[in-house]
Amino acid sequence: MINLYANISIGHENDWAQIEARIVAAAQCNADAVVMSKSTPHLNIPEHKKYVSINSKWGSLPYIEVAKRSELDELTVRKFNKLTEQIGIPVIWSITDSEAGAWVIENTSCSKVKIHFDARNNFDLWSFCKERFEHVIIPFGNILETIKSKHWYMLDNVTVYHAA
Repeated sequence: MINLYANISIGHENDWAQIEARIVAAAQCNADAVVMSKSTPHLNIPEHKKYVSINSKWGSLPYIEVAKRSELDELTVRKFNKLTEQIGIPVIWSITDSEAGAWVIENTSCSKVKIHFDARNNFDLWSFCKERFEHVIIPFGNILETIKSKHWYMLDNVTVYHAA
């Protein structure tokens, strides 16, 4: 079975108008779900990139500052949850770490989560997700090698995706 997921995460800078337009476009394209990312910037941005200046809607700032400001806040996620529920389009949260996963649990009714390809502490995150979410989508690659001995493929609530 093939599903069409609309990844609406990249470059929205927590701008509700952009996020709303992306959700509506995904629904109009009959996407099976929208994918929204949640990360913890201080855990996921490599040290050598954290303070590199990048352009943003807030001007030129260190990468880590732009990343922090770009994460969905509680107001935006409430709007996000309301709109996706009204439209009836499922949401898959792509998370990079357990702290981001805990935020998703606290702020959404998400039951299906995707472990981001660039996730940190893969086995710890895998363990966190399999205990707290109904379905986990994992990236093909290093996490599979980490959990292969745990017979992940025998679990009904796990699927694999490939990211090129």
